Amino acid sequence: NTTTGAVFVAASANPVLIRANFTDAREYGFEYTLETRLSHDFTFAGNFTYYHAEDKATGAPPNIEGGTPPATGFMRLRYQPVGKRYWVEAYSTLAYRLTRLSSLDLNDRRTGALRTRGQIANFFNRGARVRGLINAGPDGITGNGDDRLTATNETVAQIQNRLLGTAPSGLLYDHLPGYGLFNVRGGVRFGEHNQLTFDFENIADQAYRGVSWGIDGPGRSITARYQYRF
Repeated sequence: NTTTGAVFVAASANPVLIRANFTDAREYGFEYTLETRLSHDFTFAGNFTYYHAEDKATGAPPNIEGGTPPATGFMRLRYQPVGKRYWVEAYSTLAYRLTRLSSLDLNDRRTGALRTRGQIANFFNRGARVRGLINAGPDGITGNGDDRLTATNETVAQIQNRLLGTAPSGLLYDHLPGYGLFNVRGGVRFGEHNQLTFDFENIADQAYRGVSWGIDGPGRSITARYQYRF
């Protein structure tokens, strides 16, 4: 225990998380949807969602499990010639930079949580080394202070200073970057019962993550599907 009431266990440097309803929160938002035919062959559709939550006493983001999502939009443009059996559609998901993270979000390991100098050194000397990401440095001898992270040619001390400055610890992320995904999908029908569709997702191979996801979203991928109806 600490003077603030936080409880720690030996297995983690982070305090034990206790959830309780102890304050009032106000939430509001809106959603806009549009679908229109631009011509006989082209259709445009999209939607936009905005959501805001705040602690009524402080105006800060409330500690809601799972966090609150960023402003997000979706758009699609479909080409489907009249009388033809095929269609193709470009579509995109756009998410705004998320800066309103609550204290629960900031300390959630799925978002990034707190990291100390000791944790950085531990991963450098164990996790990164096992993955083959560390080299022996100028002296050619492994296991001492001049070992380097191969990707950046930094020692563990240099990495600690770059990430934390002079502080003993710091948050991995204080926000989640916005992102835009571009995708293409389409399909063709063969007779009344057969259909072949494809989906080419995240064409730019964009790295992206939502609050409390724990992992980044899927990278570039292509999916094909054959469907028979009877």
